Amino acid sequence: MRKIAIIGSGFSSLSAACFLSSKGHEVSVFEKEGVIGGRARKKEINGFTFDMWPTFFCMSDIFDRFFDRFNVKTLDYFNFERLHPSYQIYFSNSNSISLPCSKEQLLNALEENGKGNSKFSDLLINDADVNLQTLYVKGGMFKIIESIKRLAESFGTTFFANSMVEEIVVDQKSAKGIIVNGDYKEFDLILSGIDYQSTESLLNNRYRNYNNQDNYRLSYSALLFYVGFDKKIKNVSHNTIFLDTDFDFHAENIYDLPEWPENPMFYASFPSITDNTIAPQGKETGIFLIPIALGLGDNDAIKNVYFEKIISRMEKMTDQKLRDNIEFFESYYVNNLSSDYFSSKEDAIELANTIAQSSSNKANIKNKKVRNLFYIDGLTIPDLGISSSMISGEIVAEEALKSISK
Repeated sequence: MRKIAIIGSGFSSLSAACFLSSKGHEVSVFEKEGVIGGRARKKEINGFTFDMWPTFFCMSDIFDRFFDRFNVKTLDYFNFERLHPSYQIYFSNSNSISLPCSKEQLLNALEENGKGNSKFSDLLINDADVNLQTLYVKGGMFKIIESIKRLAESFGTTFFANSMVEEIVVDQKSAKGIIVNGDYKEFDLILSGIDYQSTESLLNNRYRNYNNQDNYRLSYSALLFYVGFDKKIKNVSHNTIFLDTDFDFHAENIYDLPEWPENPMFYASFPSITDNTIAPQGKETGIFLIPIALGLGDNDAIKNVYFEKIISRMEKMTDQKLRDNIEFFESYYVNNLSSDYFSSKEDAIELANTIAQSSSNKANIKNKKVRNLFYIDGLTIPDLGISSSMISGEIVAEEALKSISK
């Protein structure tokens, strides 16, 4: 049996914890926040429950496979349902289309609304067909985190919240332990599921894999709003996209000419439409996301300007008043990403999904200079999303086990 430390408690860390502890190893997971989950944490206030980041998932077979590996079933741990529709897309006032639909219907709708050549239309056409499955977990996505934590605990994994890892201690080019809240703890193996640059900052300069993170192209950031409404919202679906503006121009503001978009497209999730446990009776939980460029800076004034932009457009397109019905409001952006996740350049979505950064070009899951140190970070995972994070945890756990057997 080996003593193994895992830094961070997101999906990939929890996955790795299950695979390692199920083999009889003593696994300890350290989370600096008061609650586990990483970006998949939840916020609860005044009876409203908000998923802090992922609000749905698409690949139930990944979880079926994961739980099968431990001779249990997904439904033993959480229940999910397919959303109907998967998405509702607004193009203008009262003009929307619901997905899934046929590609022909989608193409016609996009052409009619002047979106036929949009990068966004390409994305929709690739992903939105009759068989698209968008899934939601009863009680919120945090239920998945709770479930995997419970499975890991059944194998003996121990979780430590409010535990800030301040240093990875290296001796004779081997990771020997970590300093947590000022105390040294010795371990045989260390796996890190926090952002790559955050892990590297815990090491002496000479032991870092990548001193210059600028070699990687990161994707984009996001401005989020968590809103509790004191009434039910009309004319929207669980997942609603507002595409009443020029998406190509918005994309340029993110990737080519980084600046705040004049008229951003935005995504809104209203999970209380599907789940009556997420908001008080007769009220609505709303989560809004605007994709934006990296490194734009943070201040309350600009966040308020952008919320006003999107709430005004939503009122107009869905034909209802909303401002006076806001019971709870909170924004989430740069300062939050930096303090909660030490995100590089306020990156919200991790590595840009390009060919030049795929496969073997991703960051190494092993530290090349230090033995017994492994990375489960977004720079290493095979793709974006919850499913890839789960797979990443399994892959890194397997590599760690191989190192033990040598």
